Amino acid sequence: MYSRFKPIKAGVTKGCVLGTVLYLLYTSDLLQPEGTTVATFADDTAIMAVGDSVEEATEKLQTAADKLNNRTRQWLIKLNEDKLTHVNFTNRRCHHIHIILNGKTIPHSQTTNYLGMTVDAKLHWKVHVKKNEKSLA
Repeated sequence: MYSRFKPIKAGVTKGCVLGTVLYLLYTSDLLQPEGTTVATFADDTAIMAVGDSVEEATEKLQTAADKLNNRTRQWLIKLNEDKLTHVNFTNRRCHHIHIILNGKTIPHSQTTNYLGMTVDAKLHWKVHVKKNEKSLA
């Protein structure tokens, strides 16, 4: 007995050996607006924006987030909104300006995890080292 054929709407089989390569090819045309850097590794993506002020950097980041959101909708890529984090990397005290994606505010944090590293807003390693010391104990 055979199962019936069903149309595939989008995606690749989970755990597929070629999944990472196909994903990179599929997303290779992600836009990188001026003043931002889009860093991808496998299916992890980080958008970084630089500015002379928090306002300027946040405006660039919001523009990049809007363009990324439009592209992922167009190509039927679902973002994992539970993993989204907004961090202002600065040594100065600054106020937090909201970034909106898909009508939801991206949570602001003093730390974030990227590719197994815990990075804090002042680019210190204390949180990362402390976290790894606990896992070794």
